[in-house]
Amino acid sequence: MTTTEIQEIFNLKDVRESDEGIFKIHQAQLGAQTVALLNSLSSAYRAFLKDLDGANFYGSERDNDAVIACIFGCHYDKDMGMLAVLRGHKTDAAFYTRRAMEYASFGAHILKALTNAKSNEEKTNRISELYLNGINSKTAFEKYRSEFPIMVLLRDSSIVFGKWFYDQYEELSREAHASYESIMLKLEKIGLGYNLAYHEIKEVPRIYKGIERLLQLVEVHLCILRGFLHLLKDAKRFDGAKTLQSIESTDYLLGLEKQRWAAVKEANGIRSR
Repeated sequence: MTTTEIQEIFNLKDVRESDEGIFKIHQAQLGAQTVALLNSLSSAYRAFLKDLDGANFYGSERDNDAVIACIFGCHYDKDMGMLAVLRGHKTDAAFYTRRAMEYASFGAHILKALTNAKSNEEKTNRISELYLNGINSKTAFEKYRSEFPIMVLLRDSSIVFGKWFYDQYEELSREAHASYESIMLKLEKIGLGYNLAYHEIKEVPRIYKGIERLLQLVEVHLCILRGFLHLLKDAKRFDGAKTLQSIESTDYLLGLEKQRWAAVKEANGIRSR
């Protein structure tokens, strides 16, 4: 058996400084149009959270807490996914985008249960409490996990988010799992050994892989926002008009960016993933 030598050339300070340097390079490579698209998606989330202020999700304050936790989870993972790509970590962005889809599916599950509940007792003491109390004990966690089976809820949420949503989750799972695909671009072969390069996206042509991941991320999160708007359409004191306007503006910019980068890739002979 051949022993491979693992060459440790980075410490945490090196990684942080490298991340920051690649972030600046990628911002310049992407151009103002792509940066504007990412900012527009962030604005859509801010509009959504502002529209949610004061809304009542058909139940108690605990119900609201559970739903808001899922929405903020999506928002957080959107930011982490963007930063991951801009720092050169394409597969890390797959993990964050995939987890955002799970948060969205959990939020949809809670909202659908609240909408369909036949009594106030069901509304206040069932789904939301299981979600929020899952951190309290091992038993509580097992009850939460039983009520929120990830793959089942992802398939069920296709009714809200569409089949495309589930298909994207499956695609992202290839890199989000501990597969060879999730690590292979971070490795550099050196003789019989390897070097952990950390960054998968440093320069052209790999920057185009980063672009594909960013555009996919934006499209997934627009799908999430549209799904939540649909689920909340009958919530008390909720007006999603500003959110919808922001979604439509972002979707328009997404269409332009897809066309622009498709033309750039064709001109440079770059194939899609």
